Amino acid sequence: MRTCEEILERNRRHDAQWRGGLTNHLSMAVLALDGLGADSAELEAFASAYERNLEPLPARVDSIDGETWKTHLGELSRYPDLLARFDAEVAQSGTIATVEKVVPSLAAGVTADAFHPLIRLAYGLDFQSDGEVAAALAYWAAVYKELPVTEQLSGERIGVREALELLRESDPENACADDHGLITPWLHCAAQLPVFGAVKGRVSSSLEEVAALARAAHTDPGNFATLHAVTATHAARVVFERAPTLFEVMESHFLDGIVAVFVISRYPHGSPDASIEGDVPGWTELAAMARKATNDHAIKLTYTCREEATAYGADAFYRSLAYRQLA
Repeated sequence: MRTCEEILERNRRHDAQWRGGLTNHLSMAVLALDGLGADSAELEAFASAYERNLEPLPARVDSIDGETWKTHLGELSRYPDLLARFDAEVAQSGTIATVEKVVPSLAAGVTADAFHPLIRLAYGLDFQSDGEVAAALAYWAAVYKELPVTEQLSGERIGVREALELLRESDPENACADDHGLITPWLHCAAQLPVFGAVKGRVSSSLEEVAALARAAHTDPGNFATLHAVTATHAARVVFERAPTLFEVMESHFLDGIVAVFVISRYPHGSPDASIEGDVPGWTELAAMARKATNDHAIKLTYTCREEATAYGADAFYRSLAYRQLA
């Protein structure tokens, strides 16, 4: 674990994004590798190669005290100052207390940067890394952006499947299908569809059901939208398990975001219980493949699939998902 901790500390000297908006995945991928049994040499090999992409942490602008951090939401240039603020908060109040205090003010921006702040937070909590928790909260605050407000209509609570049926019927041309570029702008496109207001804030489904829909949707390894539906749902489960009070404040915002992911993915409707064709390697072999991989998304998805299979079953399906991503 020492090498892993050293890499995490090095990454705190890098910015949260690189090349104009790409997420810094180093910490998440290294923790996933550690969870998959990577040794020091494997961790360092991946980190050394990945670090060549990254940009240095910018200089701090000014200190942020008390609750004034809320006035800097969405200000990426203040990431270093927000990082210092949440480092201090975690040191003073503890990890879970800080998360439970801070996240309610961030929940409406859970889709920012394609759920990556939430995912980074989950890794920090899962691996008990105070530094990563602080970095995730600072990142979330710095890139905070809510889904655009449409004319929101009131009504009974509906499940994710029902919400998607309503949207599919009103969007036959797939106006916001994600064909290129970053995911977040397409999520905002989906949220601005007139009919999205009819489901926004009304969706209520268990994470187990959402996880089943997400794994069924991710049939194409190159579809980063559905991939992030899988990894974000895993992240939400981890965060809610570690900080249960957050479920009530985050559920609606998270599910709105997941619905938007499925909209930009052309309303997938595969079966989460579909049969698996051919032999699929076991988790030991898949972990060994992931430890040799250079693709951060493939590494993270493998870890996610193993953890979700432990939580929900569907072991063969999750192994197939991971294998396709690694192949």
